[in-house]
Amino acid sequence: MTICKKHETEEVRFYCEECKELICDDCVVGDHSVCLKTKIGEYEQRQKRSLQETTKSASETGVPNINRILERITSAKKSFNCSVDKEVESISSKTEIIIKIFNELKEELIKTFEDERQAANARYDTFTQEHTQRKDNIQEIVDEIEKKGSNISTSDIAIYDSKLNELLNENQLEETCLKIEIPKHRFHKEYEIKENLRHILGILDYGEYDLPSPIETLSNTDVYKLPSKRENDKEDLAIENPTRKYIELQRSDSLQKVSSNVDNRKVIYSDERGSDFYSSVPKGKKFEVIVSFKHKQKVFHIVPKKECRNAWLIGSGISDLNLNIESPTCAVRISSTDGNVLTACRSNAHGLLLGMENRKTLRNLQVSSSIFSKAKNYKLNSYINVDSKNIASACASTSSSVSSPNNVVAICTSSIKGSDIIICLRDDPMSESKFFSPTSEIFVIEWFSIDKQKTKDIVISSDDIEISNPVHICENRNDGDICITCSPKNLSSWIVLLDKNGKYKMIYPSKNQITSKETETNSFIASGFLNDGTITILDRAKRCQHLIDRGGKVLQIDMYHEQPICMAVDMYDNLWVGFDNEIMQLINYNDRYETYIENKA
Repeated sequence: MTICKKHETEEVRFYCEECKELICDDCVVGDHSVCLKTKIGEYEQRQKRSLQETTKSASETGVPNINRILERITSAKKSFNCSVDKEVESISSKTEIIIKIFNELKEELIKTFEDERQAANARYDTFTQEHTQRKDNIQEIVDEIEKKGSNISTSDIAIYDSKLNELLNENQLEETCLKIEIPKHRFHKEYEIKENLRHILGILDYGEYDLPSPIETLSNTDVYKLPSKRENDKEDLAIENPTRKYIELQRSDSLQKVSSNVDNRKVIYSDERGSDFYSSVPKGKKFEVIVSFKHKQKVFHIVPKKECRNAWLIGSGISDLNLNIESPTCAVRISSTDGNVLTACRSNAHGLLLGMENRKTLRNLQVSSSIFSKAKNYKLNSYINVDSKNIASACASTSSSVSSPNNVVAICTSSIKGSDIIICLRDDPMSESKFFSPTSEIFVIEWFSIDKQKTKDIVISSDDIEISNPVHICENRNDGDICITCSPKNLSSWIVLLDKNGKYKMIYPSKNQITSKETETNSFIASGFLNDGTITILDRAKRCQHLIDRGGKVLQIDMYHEQPICMAVDMYDNLWVGFDNEIMQLINYNDRYETYIENKA
């Protein structure tokens, strides 16, 4: 007998279809008086048939389906753990190989030092034996002379005098000039940093698993992920909306506006292509963020130093950044530059150089300290006077044809022997030149030595080489090739590659790429050479980094989350990138060829 839950002395005799519960006679005339009710016998018969059907379905399909799911989960778990075991085994194997190689290199290096020690000791011993024998011979003659005393003959005097003079003067300079250079162990400090060594051993990467992996790394989340469709839509609106005709580049006045309507250089930006085109370009190198941090102010120029992970940051003032220590520091050296900095670079002999707007000299950050204090003082002094008349003489023009002095548009560090920095000068269009058309723009690239003397110059006309409004220049340290970034007002930007003598080699994007509409409107603001000769280019408006070879072929394109504002490449192939939101990132290209081979195998 089943008792009613509400009336404990009453037996249930009905089932309420609306409330889905068993009820008694008191419930029928009480709370459930208006509900649809069924006698308990009818309900039992109906539920019995339903339960039989459900039991049959559970036995025939439900339980087998769950078993199959459990089998798949078990298999997936086993496969996942096997994959992790293989990766762990691979790490251990490669670590053993690396340790073995390091031990071999250590033994070779130690043997080299020991060989140097043995050779040096042999020289020291030989030197000691020769001069010990020499000393003994001298002492022997002196003893003989003293022994003979006044009885020494004339012939003996001559013989002894000759021998003594010969022994005393023999190799006289070598007595005090035997110098053997001490062997030194040179070690690149960048490899003492844990993050740098991580690149040798490898990092966590992703594959296809039966179950999705919840783990995310900095490189995956911050670099490879493309901007969302919503973010791309914002850029589309900015280009297509007539009221927002231009995309404003906030770096400095040297960075002009990019128009949504340009001539044959323009390739229409559409939803069909958009940034998805960039993701279709295969990647040969891993584009990885090494360090990411927030600066206190927006940075317009970055100048890497010779020391690894050290750089000057130039915004409204000048800061000195050091990332090569456990607790990175960024010290403000000058709070204000007293003018708009158009370009900056590192001088091998004179430190940081600045090219100021409307100035005819480069400015040098000079460091001094008092003999009574360890505190250092920083100030900006004039360095090189660039108000020269070399264009007038090169073009054989009259003095009236050069109405205004040359303007510095870009400077960079030179690696050519005898040169220290490179200056790119722009002159006004020449209307009275004998050699150039009235509409041409004249550019001069000058090389200066550490003592401020010009060592070389190249005169270029826009009639011969497509150059307009250059905003950045860099030199390949291996063969002297010159890369100039051109960003004219209301036009898509491009880069021009010249050889060390100013001869044209390549333009990117090429005319074929533009006519085939495989590129979008570019807003290049900086470029740089990697040690293998490839060229990396920063595109501000599209928030991406182009990597091309020196034939203009696109190797890969990597996307940023935020809009970049400046970029520099140091001698260690590190990319220093500053963003509008005051974030700074140190990025490196890592070769992924070995990874491809392993995955294929």
